[in-house]
Amino acid sequence: MENILQILKYAMEMEKQGQRFYQKYKDEIEDKDVKKVFESLADVENDHYNILKKHYDGLSENNNWSSFDIELSSGSEIFENVFEEEKDKMTKRNLESSFSDMTIMRMAYLIENDFANYYREAITKTDNEQAKNLLKTLAEWENKHREYFYNEFKKYMQDSWFDQSFYPF
Repeated sequence: MENILQILKYAMEMEKQGQRFYQKYKDEIEDKDVKKVFESLADVENDHYNILKKHYDGLSENNNWSSFDIELSSGSEIFENVFEEEKDKMTKRNLESSFSDMTIMRMAYLIENDFANYYREAITKTDNEQAKNLLKTLAEWENKHREYFYNEFKKYMQDSWFDQSFYPF
């Protein structure tokens, strides 16, 4: 039990750091569509934190998982749709804002990549099926965030190449 509590406690801190990142950079990113995604992600990371905290508190106080399973299944649908609304709205970016936004997008990609990797690795550190299910769900959510940022980063890079009349392929 101590192992899963440590995993959850570390994961809670990761999610809080992610929330702080998105809150800070939502005001610095220039692309209005990505700004909306950052605003949503600040809330999503807070929701991830709250899910983890409820599990952590339940395990710490009662050694109990069962009362939180319904939140995971209902929350999943919300998190899966966060990026769908904005991904098709992305507009052509200008060169000046692209460099700044591209750097921030790269950082977001790396954060989400680290989160997804942490959850996947944490699955191997516990034998508890409920813990594994929680960590698997979180890994899937973070992987979707990571894929979104990877694809957007590639688009930023390609837009800046085209603006410079550079075609590497």
